[in-house]
Amino acid sequence: MTQVPGTVGTPNRTSLGSGGDAPEIVFVLRHYKWLIVVGTVLGFLASVATFFICNHYFPEYTSQAKFAIQLGRPADPLNSNSAVRAEATRDEIERTIKQQILLVLSDRVLDQVLQNDAFQKDPENPTIKSKWLRQHDVLPKVELRKYLDVSGIPGTAVFQIAMRGNDAQELPVLVNAIADTYYGEIRSQESAERGTALLELQNAAKNLEKTVKDQSDGLDEFKRLHDITAITQAYSVKMNTLGNLTVELIKAETDTAAVKNNLGTVKQQVESSTLELPADMEQQYVKNDPSVRNLENTRQQLDQELDVNVKQYGRQHRVCQAIQTRIDTVQRQVDEVREKLRNEGRLRMQENAQNMVKAAESREQDLRARRDQLDSELKDLDKWLVEYRGRSAQLESQQKLLEKYNEAVLVRRLSNSDDVTRVSRFSSAIQPEEKSFPVAKVFLPAGTILGLVLSFGIGYLLEMTNTKIRTPRDISRTMQLPLLGFVPDQMDDSFIDGQLATSIRTSPSSMIAESYRQIRGRLVAQANGQPLRTLLVASAAPGGGATTVASNLANGVALNGQQVLLIDANFYRPGLSQLYSNLPKAGLSDVISTKAKLLDVLVQSPDLPSLFLMSGGTLPAASASELLEGRAFKEMVEELKSRFDLVIFDGAPLNLVSDSLSLAAKLDGVITVVRAGLITRGMVGRIRDQLKQVHARLIGIVLNAAQIRNAGYFRQNYRNFYEYASPTPSPPTPPRPTKVAPLN
Repeated sequence: MTQVPGTVGTPNRTSLGSGGDAPEIVFVLRHYKWLIVVGTVLGFLASVATFFICNHYFPEYTSQAKFAIQLGRPADPLNSNSAVRAEATRDEIERTIKQQILLVLSDRVLDQVLQNDAFQKDPENPTIKSKWLRQHDVLPKVELRKYLDVSGIPGTAVFQIAMRGNDAQELPVLVNAIADTYYGEIRSQESAERGTALLELQNAAKNLEKTVKDQSDGLDEFKRLHDITAITQAYSVKMNTLGNLTVELIKAETDTAAVKNNLGTVKQQVESSTLELPADMEQQYVKNDPSVRNLENTRQQLDQELDVNVKQYGRQHRVCQAIQTRIDTVQRQVDEVREKLRNEGRLRMQENAQNMVKAAESREQDLRARRDQLDSELKDLDKWLVEYRGRSAQLESQQKLLEKYNEAVLVRRLSNSDDVTRVSRFSSAIQPEEKSFPVAKVFLPAGTILGLVLSFGIGYLLEMTNTKIRTPRDISRTMQLPLLGFVPDQMDDSFIDGQLATSIRTSPSSMIAESYRQIRGRLVAQANGQPLRTLLVASAAPGGGATTVASNLANGVALNGQQVLLIDANFYRPGLSQLYSNLPKAGLSDVISTKAKLLDVLVQSPDLPSLFLMSGGTLPAASASELLEGRAFKEMVEELKSRFDLVIFDGAPLNLVSDSLSLAAKLDGVITVVRAGLITRGMVGRIRDQLKQVHARLIGIVLNAAQIRNAGYFRQNYRNFYEYASPTPSPPTPPRPTKVAPLN
């Protein structure tokens, strides 16, 4: 027999709290689109109303005067002349603008501003002349800072003095009064700064001139006392001598190294007796030695005597043999004396090499001592020359600096004679033509965006606090449970014809039938070689539609030619008898209580020969539940496995009674049916844990009655299905069938 569905791995358990994970933004936009639209419209209307109220009762104008910072600053007077100006950096401009802002808002400037006629009382009128001051008479300086906006214009060297108020005619008068007071203060301040800078330059120049004179006199006295001319000449002569000595010392060091290397070689050859004597030394000390000559003469005589006796007696005669022995003895003596003389010669050569090393070292030491003495004398002379050069260089530097200071004093005098300032007036304040508050292009978009954000936030919060399972995302992603598929709501499928419980067979072109075919295909794909002969289909809670799902799955597998048995295992509210009229009263409870035989309670579906049916039986629910734990039930299941390819049990809700949990532990797999929007994630999580405790194998979850129109979540799938399946360009819209409450 063919095996069907396998299992899926147990998913990782995630949080089942009220929030779950954060909802997707697109889902919130689809689900709460009307709330967001209404909130956005209300925000727009509120911004319009607020704009008109502020425009009528709280209008506000802004007037400003502008000042420019000079992009060029005077070059360093100690390094250039007044005609050349160095370009100021952006940091210098920004720093200058900040300084001017602090000056405008300082107590010194504001105190002068409040003494201006524009801010004073009219002597002929007891009331205050300035409307602004009349409104802010408690702390005028503090209030003035509030309504003043002194700021730089980004990207430019310009800053502005702006003021807000509700009198468009008086406002520019007040702003120009502030600008005039500030401009007078900055000119006065810069004039004082230029005078102070000139005085400081003049004092610095006088002090430097005195320093230069003192240094010049000191240098002349030093030159006279130490006779620098004579020291310079002597220094030159000694430097030449030092150069020659250095060359000789280098040559002496090279010679010393060579004779030392030769001495080492000679010692090694003497120790190994491999040193060859020169020819003249070999002749003088070895060959001409008297003892060697006497022995050689003796050997020659013996050679002559041997020749005579050999001729007379033959070489083998004892006399000849005795003479030959004496000859060999004399020859050994000659060799020994020669070797002894050669060793003595080698020792003389080693002694000569040692004497050469001593002579080379002595010469090197003498040259080094002479060089060190001369170097010491040069250092004494160089000390005075260095001091003289240092004093001369310092005097020259001070003289050049004095020239620059004198030029700077001249430049500063010329600069002070010109009416120049680092701040110039760019524009004066004029009467504003438009209000600065409220601004429609700011109010209306801001209100609209605020309404959009608030309404979206409310929808997002509602979605986060909603723990009911409504979409496949809540199962597969939020809870990380295996999802076999989802079945659309009957009201959203226009092609349902006949019973919903057999729609896969009776309405094959409907989307619900296609959903069941996909679930059937996933069951087959998930088999993965694992046996799945018995299957429990049970709802998570009453009203989930488990009977409908079990019936369609049984019909779907039977349509593939497999032998399928569908058993009603809900003893409390049996539902198969409402779907199949040919079911006998005797059923499951009668078989496991041995009141009926298995073959007597099985009935074949009249419409589908491969589908067999069994009712729940006639025993009371409590008694039947107890029998599920008995041996008879296990034996019945084994017999059913031998007769059918797949046995599907339609069980009671998992959260109410223990029957389904008991069945789940004894069958090959469990499919849990969850009706969209009916139960919470926490309940599904508890059911999952209960199945895990009884070691039941959870195949997956089927999301039933998922509505298209509630959140638009499945609408695209719905449209795509009918556009693909229907021969017409768009899905037809026949009258919707009457909604029937799902079984179980």
